[in-house]
Amino acid sequence: MNAPRNAGLSFPCVIVLHNEAAELNNHPLTIHNWVRNNIEYLPTYGSIQGSDLTLLSKRGNAFDTASLLIALYRAANIPARYVYGTVELQVDQAMNWVGREIGSEEK
Repeated sequence: MNAPRNAGLSFPCVIVLHNEAAELNNHPLTIHNWVRNNIEYLPTYGSIQGSDLTLLSKRGNAFDTASLLIALYRAANIPARYVYGTVELQVDQAMNWVGREIGSEEK
C-alpha cells in the first residue's frame, strides 16, 4: 500500500496544530484572536495553502485562514465547520479592507 503524497507533512502539522491550540488554552476566542492578529491576509481566491502551510508561513487568503482557524478549533476539541457566503462592498470599502487607498500607486 502506498503512503499518501503529503503523509510526511500532515502528521507533524497535526502535532503542531494541537500544540498551538494548547498554548492558546484551547479557548475559542483566544484562538480566533491569535489567528486574526498573527496571520497576514493575502488577497487571492480559493484554497491555496490549507491550514498547514498557512500556520507555517503566517499568511494566507480567506479560505486558507478559515482552514487554519477550523483546524485549530478542532485540535482544541471545539466543533467547527466551513460556511461560505458573499459580501458586497463598495470599491473604497474593499480597498480599505485589503489595506490600500484608492488612487495609491506602488512605489
